Amino acid sequence: MQEKKRILYSALLAFLFLIISYWVTNRRFPVSGEKGLLTIVEKVCELCSRHEEQPADSVLFINVTYDKEPRPILDEMGIPSGRTPITDRHKLLKLLQHLQQKNDYKYLLLDVFFGDDITTEWDSALFHTIQTMERIVIPCHRDQMLADEKLRSKAGLADYNIVTTESDFVKYPYITHRQKSLPLKMFEEVTGRKISRHGIFYTDGWRLARNSIILTFDIRASEMYDDEGNKIWYNLGMDLLGDSIPELNLKGDRLISESPQLTSQKYIVIGSFLGDDMHTTFVGELSGAVINFNAFLSLMNGHHIVSFTLALILFVVFFMLFYLILSRKSLHDVLLNKSASTKSKCLFRLLRGMAWLLKWQWINYSLLLSVLCIATYLLLGEAYDIFITSTLFYLFSGAVSLYDKHQKHSFHDA
Repeated sequence: MQEKKRILYSALLAFLFLIISYWVTNRRFPVSGEKGLLTIVEKVCELCSRHEEQPADSVLFINVTYDKEPRPILDEMGIPSGRTPITDRHKLLKLLQHLQQKNDYKYLLLDVFFGDDITTEWDSALFHTIQTMERIVIPCHRDQMLADEKLRSKAGLADYNIVTTESDFVKYPYITHRQKSLPLKMFEEVTGRKISRHGIFYTDGWRLARNSIILTFDIRASEMYDDEGNKIWYNLGMDLLGDSIPELNLKGDRLISESPQLTSQKYIVIGSFLGDDMHTTFVGELSGAVINFNAFLSLMNGHHIVSFTLALILFVVFFMLFYLILSRKSLHDVLLNKSASTKSKCLFRLLRGMAWLLKWQWINYSLLLSVLCIATYLLLGEAYDIFITSTLFYLFSGAVSLYDKHQKHSFHDA
């Protein structure tokens, strides 16, 4: 093959693989063991004393785990079929009415689902308050009806069970079956920007974006207190509304009315930070409300925007791999040649060791892309598919080998 054709084909194939990598990365589920890889990276970062960002003054987390009340649950015929604990809607109503009156918050993420199988005497006033509030979003689910369809305008999709094919939480999709997620609705209302779909591509304005990303979890809020003893999240009843617990001789603090700056210009996240709304991630157990807020932060920080730097790095790596394949060379052979020409014993042993690891072609591509994925995640906060891309390189290399064998047999037959 002429050198110019080899370069041209390598560039075209590299560009095609960029598109394939983008499409695979946009899937709702992990396909290449990203969770295991990222778990290792996070553990290494912890050993290197990388401090996680704690909730800043711009966020107010409100926990409703301890503010539950048992309520009868209705079946599809409207007949009571048992009792289940739900968030105390009277307490929630008092909080929302106070927030609506002050109206000084940035945005309110209310991660409490209001299904049509449970009713309370406070529903009418509560739902009216939610409908008339500004800058608020609540969750909805594809397979469950809301208690009041008028709440639909305030709702965003929050179906955790469809973001991954395994039990652990890994990737977050922002648009599923043409429905916008809760964080995306929040992002679009805060910024006025829109994420649109065009076939397999997604855009944020004029920039190419991803629909499904691995979250960086900038804020964890996994504990009530930080290392210095400061509160990260507050309990709805005891801390904010001042509810007392006589049997424990505890008197609550009415912070919501006695601390004027508590909600001023803050994002308010209300949800259950303990109990049955916990999800396993590669950074540990996190609540659904915290995951949703981190998904919003990822959008605000532009993690969904396709990085030109990453695209350029991947293009160069893909181009080099295709060029080696079309040149009938391998990384194993290249490293052996380099080690033979070096005079440094340490470098000789390193190159020989790497060549031994890369003896098998699939490991050849997988190992290289894994190292590259770790580097781009640490430096750019970007992760991408490894397994499918490595497999495609392996199959292409095999196809080239079969072509050469066919040409050789054709030559001998002639």
